[in-house]
Amino acid sequence: MSLSLTRVSGVCSGQDAIALILYTDRYFYMYLNVNTNKLQYIHFSE
Repeated sequence: MSLSLTRVSGVCSGQDAIALILYTDRYFYMYLNVNTNKLQYIHFSE
């Protein structure tokens, strides 16, 4: 399991957001919307 913090573009309605990406057996993306300071997540199954 690895944890990385990076800046991504276009994940929240075309706005920049900080993405907290947690890699396990499946992909799990947690997005911190810097404009609203709300944590959003999307889970992608394999």
